[in-house]
Amino acid sequence: MKFQAPVGTEEERNSGQIWPGDWLDANKWVGTNPPKYQLGPGNLAYHTGADLNRPGDKDKLAPIFSIGDGVVRYARLVTKGTWGNLIVINHGIVDGKPLFSRYAHVEEIQPNVIEGQSIKMGTYLAKVGNQFGVFPYHLHFDISTTDKLNHMPTYWPGLDLNGCKEHFVNPKDWLSSEHIVGSLPDVSGEIIPSDNKPDRTNVIPISPTWYVIVSEITIYKNPNNTSEKLGTLTRGAGISIGNEGVKNENLIWGRINGGNLNGAWIAIRKADQTESYLSTNQIQSLGNVTDKPNKNLESDQTQPTSTTWYVTISQAFIHKAPNNSSEKTGMLSRGKQVILGNEGVRNQGMDWAKIVGSTFEGDWIAIRKSDQSESYLSTNRPQ
Repeated sequence: MKFQAPVGTEEERNSGQIWPGDWLDANKWVGTNPPKYQLGPGNLAYHTGADLNRPGDKDKLAPIFSIGDGVVRYARLVTKGTWGNLIVINHGIVDGKPLFSRYAHVEEIQPNVIEGQSIKMGTYLAKVGNQFGVFPYHLHFDISTTDKLNHMPTYWPGLDLNGCKEHFVNPKDWLSSEHIVGSLPDVSGEIIPSDNKPDRTNVIPISPTWYVIVSEITIYKNPNNTSEKLGTLTRGAGISIGNEGVKNENLIWGRINGGNLNGAWIAIRKADQTESYLSTNQIQSLGNVTDKPNKNLESDQTQPTSTTWYVTISQAFIHKAPNNSSEKTGMLSRGKQVILGNEGVRNQGMDWAKIVGSTFEGDWIAIRKSDQSESYLSTNRPQ
């Protein structure tokens, strides 16, 4: 099949004109005799695609369309001085390789063009812009046949000729040719093996900062533990995550929003809510943790200022003293709250705190392992 041009009338696009009507390419792809072009004073670069415009600013605010079916990978303002508003579409596997199309300097991104949204060929994406007056009106358009734009939607090779040729193709030649469409991306925007499709789930708050509450957690290319590992975060590290996730391998996964790992995936918690790895609340200190436990430690502690904590595991036992061998006085299930003081003791490889208020006044509960590899309570209510 053939993909369509990103501009032009419906008749022109359906006819396969590349480029349609009086649209022209002001800065062509690098080609075999690569020219450099000037972005600004002293700022030269090789061009990754085409700069499409029409004579006399007739392209001002002209509609821009998706060249094929796919999923919106990126749709937002980068900066006013570089890309302006940028859209990247993931078209899945075409000719046996990943395919991404990119549309830059646009204005008025349409309301249905949101990250993770499935779209069709010819979907109205945005309007031709001038990057807030930085450039003349035109559409920067390029096509990548690697997954570079999946992880770096704003990637720009500049004077790296090899990078330009490795990740981008001549858009005019590519659109003029027939192609074999393989797997389309699922709504997460990733190519997931058919036997490992995640369920879409809207369970994640809109782009808050989340904090790692285990000793270390791995970041993956796709929302499963068998995909490529892209990095790790240690306990206490903060990261921004978008508001949609997927359920896969009994885990709820969130997609990282921004930074060097933009678009990568991280597990937030087990799907059955028996264990959490991230929290929207920054890790709280227990205050002064005394590392000399014994049966009568509670008498050595001063009465602390109270804080509300929530159970983040399936059940947490309450003990008469800060050790697991002491008498159990009760049990709290996941999501239940308890008021704790700000001082604790360390015993049996765990940090313990004394309960204040309620029928368990003066009893003890374990908050986490002392090596911070696992937490049982959090000051943030489980999502």
